Amino acid sequence: MREPRAAHGIQIVPTLISIMQQWALEYTRLDIAIMGERGCGKSSFIKAMWGLFDEDEDAAPVGEEEMMMEPTAYQHPKHPSVTFWRLPIGGTENFQPKAYLQQLKFVCYDFFIIMGLEEFTPTHAELAQEIHNRGKMCYFVRSKVDADLDAERRSRPTTYDEEEILHNIHNHCIRCLEEGGMINPEVFLLSAIELDKYDFPLLRENMEKALLGDKNRALILALPNTSPQALQKKKEAVQKQIWKIALVSSLITVIHIPVVSTILDITILLILMRYHCLVFGLDDVSFTALMRQFGKPAEELKAITKPLLAKEITINMVLQFLSSVGCGIFIGAVLSLWPLGVLGFMLSGGAVGLLAAGGISLATTYILLKTFLNGAAEDAQRILQKLSPQDNRER
Repeated sequence: MREPRAAHGIQIVPTLISIMQQWALEYTRLDIAIMGERGCGKSSFIKAMWGLFDEDEDAAPVGEEEMMMEPTAYQHPKHPSVTFWRLPIGGTENFQPKAYLQQLKFVCYDFFIIMGLEEFTPTHAELAQEIHNRGKMCYFVRSKVDADLDAERRSRPTTYDEEEILHNIHNHCIRCLEEGGMINPEVFLLSAIELDKYDFPLLRENMEKALLGDKNRALILALPNTSPQALQKKKEAVQKQIWKIALVSSLITVIHIPVVSTILDITILLILMRYHCLVFGLDDVSFTALMRQFGKPAEELKAITKPLLAKEITINMVLQFLSSVGCGIFIGAVLSLWPLGVLGFMLSGGAVGLLAAGGISLATTYILLKTFLNGAAEDAQRILQKLSPQDNRER
């Protein structure tokens, strides 16, 4: 996202903008380890967690696993503080989970996801137990269940029963882990191609419950928009920050550094409005990925939902929002403060006037961002409804 240039000679503005951007967006570091043997679909899973597909420009590279045995980091394209780590597991008898975790710098990861293609082995169970013993959460994911269902549908077209097949796959995974020493293991059946189906809602809920505070918020914002519930959680997470941003805006107004205050105010609003669009998938990359997933032309959907995309947010648009929101608040403030004689201080630039102006700035920023956030969330909701998502399956 490009930032407006500061006036000539104001050298401090770019630095202040960078500091405010880091603070406003609350970049909380989150490291998620995706583990599994080669070919189990780690890269495709990471890509799906970003809401992307193999063909998308920002998707994690697929096809490198056969040659790469070292941990590989994939930074989230929209949330740079969130990193998915692809960690291959050796399939040999000499594999030692304790030594492996120590080599991987275990403490650097917030939680682990162990992926299996056809079944889980005693190696998976031993690795998970070691992770739990060290105080970290670990989740088992059985990948590519869509391929299993497709194969069964082709081989048994007259007796095909999807629920029964999924039930059998799940029970088989549980038995394999119990034979490896796991007690009451939980396995999630997923498809990277259809992430909104099967057990992803359950996995998402478990991951969110395991993280607290800022890390929980970072995870909620980083995961894809697969359901109305996910959109609502994102809206609530973003909304909690609006008061903080509004307060900073009012302080900038009270400090009143000529030109600098105005540039900072407009810039932070521009950054946040674009960021809100990215959070709700209102950008070209996310839009294209959704179209590929559901097979509907992008232009057709845009014509129906008329979303405001991140690239369309400009300084002029921010100024228009400020004008429409600020005028109403200013008139209300004038009517309220006139009997107190504060308006004269405001016009003359007195201390009381600056405080009043700060209050107006706080209210304006808060209402503007909240209104824009509500609009972005509603646009995302309409898009999700138009795409006619299938019902999630939960056991």
